[in-house]
Parts: sequence; structure tokens; C-alpha cells
Amino acid sequence: MFLTYTPKGDILIFLLLCMHFRLSSLTVCIGFSLSITAQESSRPKIAFSMGIEYRITPIYLEKERGGGTSGFIYYEQDRHLTGSALTTGINFNFKKIISSLSIMNSIRYDHLYYKTSVDANGGIVIGDEKKGFIIDYHLLVKKEFNIAKKKFYSGLGFSLMNNGTNYSYSQRIGTDPSGNPVYAVSDDDFQYTAFTIPLGIRLEKVEIELLNRFSNRTKFFIIPGRFLQLCLKISYQIPLLKKAK
Repeated sequence: MFLTYTPKGDILIFLLLCMHFRLSSLTVCIGFSLSITAQESSRPKIAFSMGIEYRITPIYLEKERGGGTSGFIYYEQDRHLTGSALTTGINFNFKKIISSLSIMNSIRYDHLYYKTSVDANGGIVIGDEKKGFIIDYHLLVKKEFNIAKKKFYSGLGFSLMNNGTNYSYSQRIGTDPSGNPVYAVSDDDFQYTAFTIPLGIRLEKVEIELLNRFSNRTKFFIIPGRFLQLCLKISYQIPLLKKAK
């Protein structure tokens, strides 16, 4: 049975949260996450989630460094990995074993790389910035527990990050009989996977959450090693299916 409700109040609360997030993001970007959900007594079996998340500069766990370019591609890695994103998804809430299962995605319009060209002397000339829509897919399982009459939770998740980051680049492979350089064009992307450990507290309709994302080895060639990314997320859940009686 589907729950009947008035969506105007939900949308208004969500917009107010977004406005507050924009004003306070500089002070809360240390990694706390604020999300809105239904009360325990009326928590729906299925809910649609929409929100905003903010990612701080990654903490690199491996200090290995490569070059700033791959062929004729130049980009800023920290800038590419940080910033805000819109999130949507479906939450399935349970009573036993696990508290919830979330299937989420996040999308952002962000920095990819800088367009480059070659000058008359064969040097690389950095041009305009290239931006694009970057999509991440997340699967999260959470378990609640009580401490001092408060609802805390933790869990584990897996993410497919940086979908939509395809690019083409050229590499010099030699010269022709006349001595002119010969280039080969290749395709690649900045996709990687990550494991997520959420830590949070739920106070009635409010959840304060820290998302700790541990990346696997990436395709980045500035710092290709693994990193930890702390994420701030604000979301609001709209009930789709009532809690089972």
C-alpha cells in the first residue's frame, strides 16, 4: 500500500536544507554528513532519497607520484576529486539483521581536464578547461545500534566512481621518413572503485553521517595510488511504501 502525503512540505524542507548547506559548507567540510529521514515509528519500507554531498580533498594513502600529463592530457587531480554533487536513490528499510539497503547515484558537473595543443617547437600548450557530467553509483548496507538512548549506525558500501570521464589523448610514437612526428590516438577514462564505511547518528528526522570512501588503485597518473575521501551528505527521504504493520 502506498503512503499518501503532501509533497510541498517535503520540497520546502529540502530547499531550506540546501540553502543552509551552501552557507556552511566551508566549516562542515571536515567530513560530517547531515541527512533527513523518517522517524523510527513511521520509517517507511521504501523511500526515495534526494540530496547534496560535499567531498573534501582526498587523503592520499600512497605517496607515489607520476607526471601531470598523459600524452597531451593535463588536469588538476585534487580539483577533479573534490566538490559537491546531487544525489538520488532508493532506500529499503528493514527491522532485522540489517537496518537499511540503499541504492544511490550522485552526479556532478565538474573539472575533467584542460584542452591542449602542440606549438611549432613540439611543446604542449594548455588551453581551455573541459568540464562534464560525472556519475557515481553506490550500494550501501547499514546497521543501527543504541548508545545512551540515541540511534547510531555504521555499515559498508561499494561504489563505482567517475563514470562519464572518458577522454582521448595522443602520444608520439616516432617519426615518418621525412622526419615529421607520428602520433597515436588512444582512449581512456578516470573510473575507479571504492569501499565506503558510513558512520552516523539519527536524531528523529535528522541523520548526521560521515562517509569514509577508500579507493582502490586508480587510473590517475599524477597520484595513482589509493586514497581516503571524506564526504558530507545532506539528503531527504520521501516515503513511497508504508512501514509493515
